[in-house]
Formats: sequence, C-alpha cells, structure tokens
Amino acid sequence: MAPGLLKTSSMLEIFSRIKTSQILLSFFTLAGVLAGCHRNALQGNAEGYNGGDLIGIALSAARARLVEGLKTAKTGETLAAACDFTRCTDPQSKFCGVLRNLSAGQVLSCRNFITAAIEPMLQLNRSGSETPFEFRFEPIKVGSRTVDAMTELGPQGAIIFLAEAVQRLAEEDLVALLFHEFGHKTLYGESYIEDDPALGEFTSGRDFLDTVASAFVALHERPSPVSNPRQLPTVATRHWYRSYDTVADAHFYTYQANEHTVAIANGYTDESNSSPFVLYAEAFDGALPVFRLFKASMKAHYYTTDSIEKDARVQAGWVLERVEGYVMAKPCSGAREIYTLQRMSNGLRLFTTSLNERNAVLYSFGNAWIADVSLGFTAP
Repeated sequence: MAPGLLKTSSMLEIFSRIKTSQILLSFFTLAGVLAGCHRNALQGNAEGYNGGDLIGIALSAARARLVEGLKTAKTGETLAAACDFTRCTDPQSKFCGVLRNLSAGQVLSCRNFITAAIEPMLQLNRSGSETPFEFRFEPIKVGSRTVDAMTELGPQGAIIFLAEAVQRLAEEDLVALLFHEFGHKTLYGESYIEDDPALGEFTSGRDFLDTVASAFVALHERPSPVSNPRQLPTVATRHWYRSYDTVADAHFYTYQANEHTVAIANGYTDESNSSPFVLYAEAFDGALPVFRLFKASMKAHYYTTDSIEKDARVQAGWVLERVEGYVMAKPCSGAREIYTLQRMSNGLRLFTTSLNERNAVLYSFGNAWIADVSLGFTAP
C-alpha cells in the first residue's frame, strides 16, 4: 500500500505493480457496483437505447468523464488547484484525502504531470483512434497475485481489464483507474513511468501515478451533500416535458403541457417518462435560468444556463424564446443532477436525471454522444 492512501474497505486501495516484458500490470481494488463483459465491448454495439452490458456502459462513461475533465483542465483555470488538498472542492472525499500529506515538492510534481498529460491523453482518447479497451474473464496473474488491469508502456497497445475486478468499480474510481493507466502511456520528461523505481520525492512510479490519478478526480469532484448541507428551495416546481423530433434529430423540452401535446400530435415521440424531472418555476438565491433558443434553419431548440453562450448564439442567429424555468447552480442534500449529453452531429443536447440513461446513451450509441457540462440541480 502506497503511503497516504486510504485503507477502509469502502475507499480506494491501490496495490503494488510489476513490469514484465514491457507490460505494466496494475493492481487496483476499488469500491463500487457493476457487472462483467467481454473483449472490445466498449467499442459499442448499438443494442438499443437501454441495452448493452454494464461494464461497457461503465467504462464508456468513465472515458467520457476523463475526456471532459481533461478538456476542462486544458483551459488552465482549474490547474492552479490541482494536487492541493487545501483547495479541494470536497475535502471529505477519499480522493482529496490522498493529497492531505503531500509536500510542496510533491504537489508541484503532481501538478506538472497533470499539465503535461492533458494533450497526450486527449490524443489517446480521440474518437476513431482511441486506445482500445479489452476484457478478460480469466484471472490476470503475476506470480501469485491477481491484477485488475494492465497496459504497455507508451502509447501503443490496449488497456486490458479483469472483468471480475471492474464489477466493483464506481465511476469516479474508474476515472482514477483510467488516468493511472493512461499515465503509463504518457511521456513524462524523456521516459515513460514505470512502477518500481522512485520518482522524485515519491517512493515509486506507482505511488506517483496513484497520487496524480486521485488528484485528477479530486479536481473535478462536486461537493458532496454531506459537505454542502444547504436546503432545497421552497419555490414551486413544474414538470419539464420531453419529446423527440426524428426529422430534426432534436429533443424538444417545454414546461407547457399544451405545447407538448401539440408536438406529439405533429409526430414527435413522447419521451417524458424516460427520465421525468422538474424545473423551478421562479427564481431564487443561487438559481440559474434555463434559456430556450430556436433556430429556424435547423428546426431545433437549444437549452443552456450559460448567459454568455446564450448571447453568443443570439448573435449567431438563434432566437431567444423564453426562460423555461430555473435550476440550482450548486448541489444540496436531496438534489438531483441534470446530466447533459451533446449530439456530435449537430451540437444539440439531451438532458436526464437518470445516471443509467446517461450511461446507456454514451455506451449504446458509441461516439454519437459525448458528456457535456451539467445543466444544474433540481428537486427530487
């Protein structure tokens, strides 16, 4: 066990690694839930909107979260907080806990690696040429030890997972695992990081990558309800109806029941029961308005809480129709996150409060959708 890692059964436990014939064997035991699958399942088999095996769904979502985090970090605005326990968004999280006792030199090395790794990792996850994932049901062993994942040093080769091990992974732990494995594929200075040799102030390369993987996840964590005990707003809510226009390949949202009924009568598919949720009907302290815009040439609507994006789209020819409602900018106890997915072909968005639906779309439709920034938080 590397120094500083949390040791309870519900926390991240990262065991020692061994390099054999250019193959890096990664020993991870992490908490979570999911089920197994087979080689290349992640490459996507459009078995249906809610179909597909759960391991493929989990890793597809984790890859999307990794890419989303890398793109966010690329702006440079978040990197200043990387690896610094005092600047964690959720100091109670297990990932922040790994950073608690780092020296100033270790913080700097950790932050420098994350900064240097952004572009190489984005390249390794670029659509059409991404590093493949493979799965094995039989144990992957080195000596008497069973390992959970392995990959080669350098950008070549797949990342191979032990299916039984991935059954226990939560999404955040999967992101940490992926960052760790991609860390072995990322050139650092003039070499790739091996497990055993010491690296700067770190006892080993394994210890170093364990730390930067945790730091990366901690950088993008949202505060947990425990650390953010604000109460849900008491203002009224209203249902946000959802339908789908196959012609425009666009989802349509409205809080007006009659408008939704007209859309269905005009051939839209009613999807209101897929992931029903509400918006707040009035503004409140900490609220974000949900803007609805329309572009006639696309025959489609676009929804955003970002006033800068709203103004830019209006300048580009979109018409601001109205405010659909309001969401919370920050989570609180009992709140539901509104996940956002973006359609790659037209840039339009799908919203859902169902993590299962979000993950199923990312997996079942391959690279047709990507995870986007959350719309906000709403009432349960």
